[in-house]
Amino acid sequence: MRVELRDYLDLPEDTLYDKIASVGMFEHVGIARFPKYFGKIHRILKPGGFVLNHGITQNTLGAETIGSGIGDFVDEYVFPGGELAHAAKVIEGMAAQGLEVIDAEALREHYAKTLWHWCERLEANADAARAEVGEEKYRVWRIYLAGSAHAFERGWLSLWQLLAGKPLPDGRLPHLADAHLHIPGRMELRRSGPPRELAFTAPRHHLRAMTLTMPQPAESLLKFPTAFPIKVMGRTQDGFAQAIVTVVQKHAPDFEPATVEMRASSHGKYLSLTCTVNAVSREQLDDLYRDLTSHPMVAMVL
Repeated sequence: MRVELRDYLDLPEDTLYDKIASVGMFEHVGIARFPKYFGKIHRILKPGGFVLNHGITQNTLGAETIGSGIGDFVDEYVFPGGELAHAAKVIEGMAAQGLEVIDAEALREHYAKTLWHWCERLEANADAARAEVGEEKYRVWRIYLAGSAHAFERGWLSLWQLLAGKPLPDGRLPHLADAHLHIPGRMELRRSGPPRELAFTAPRHHLRAMTLTMPQPAESLLKFPTAFPIKVMGRTQDGFAQAIVTVVQKHAPDFEPATVEMRASSHGKYLSLTCTVNAVSREQLDDLYRDLTSHPMVAMVL
């Protein structure tokens, strides 16, 4: 195996590949450059070869960004210049360059769980993270991970694996089972007791049913009582800060308004408040989050 660091556009076109996998990359290409991106893949793929394109997509047709200020935050602090397309736009871009999509798998709900795990692990190693990158970057990535998890849970974002082939000159493609990239099927999680079982069933011409044993989920890293920071974002407007403090004090009567950390976005459109509450239970936090997320002045809660 050889690993190279180079621009994909610089790959020589006299070397062709049986299979290509692009993971978490095309979100940074931009919709306007889809012809270059998928065109390059088509040119370096052997006839009868397959490409797996894995990436985050927008779930609203025609939208240029995620609403409620989330897209603005990500563009300003995390991925400047990134652009998310709807899955339909991605398939259209592949088809326009001669790549035939033969299978698609949505991983939205799975990725939400993955992001929450990443967020918990970051919080569990907060001191080490702050020492490595500083307080500001730690907070940016904590907000980004938690906000992304929420966006995937709500269905604002999705994650698609699109499998496409480059047809042979006579129009044929090798059978999907020969691609060794994906086997369509159905998964069922049986909660009959430890250890958990994940049953996978697939069409007969692929393989018979199999059972995978999974370990028990790790115990929650959050221990009570604990000082728990909650970040609330909303558009800059009169009364926003007081409204948030009122909701917080409803669920945490000992909360001190003077401890609120306030920060405005660089363009001044959004205001973020960080309120650290003395949380005594998960139920208390759930109730607080529920009231905050349903508040008409709130754009996002992390």
